[in-house]
Amino acid sequence: MIIAIAAVSGGSSGDRDSTKASPSTVTNTTTIDPTTEDPAAAAAASSSRAAEASAIAAAAAAERARQTDKSQYKELTDREWQLIAKNPDAHIGEKVVVYGKVTQFDAATGKDQLRASVDGQPQDYNIFTTNTVVKEGISGILDNVVQDDLVTLYARVDGSLSYDTSIGGNTTAPKLTAYVVDVTGSDN
Repeated sequence: MIIAIAAVSGGSSGDRDSTKASPSTVTNTTTIDPTTEDPAAAAAASSSRAAEASAIAAAAAAERARQTDKSQYKELTDREWQLIAKNPDAHIGEKVVVYGKVTQFDAATGKDQLRASVDGQPQDYNIFTTNTVVKEGISGILDNVVQDDLVTLYARVDGSLSYDTSIGGNTTAPKLTAYVVDVTGSDN
């Protein structure tokens, strides 16, 4: 048995035609000039961006509606609030309704955070018991709140917060993020 191997070549180097192109890889790149872009493609891209922006806005509106739905927040007894205030870190994420009196809302606290004495039930303005730090959950909801206001807060428990006091000490308080703030009166 004879095995023959044949090689095919384009001929000897002297026979090759110098005008023949050798195989090569061609990369084709397309640059789109925005001024000459296909109007249909531009409209489709614009429509896609608008739909995406609309979906984001709708999701934000739905989230805000969920956060401001008062039925999502649990009414508490004073005892239930005292259990949360005793160990706020064990209640992170719970949505609660608390009542209180704003005790500090000035340059030291900033425009989006205040301190209040709060309880689980409405009280006479002088007997709210728990020093609590309250941060706004929606920009601007504290704009019409001032020190000594009586408030109902629909808020999420964020745990505890330690901070330095104005007299040089340090204290720890429950921290809430409020999504609805109803001003019900004033101590003034």
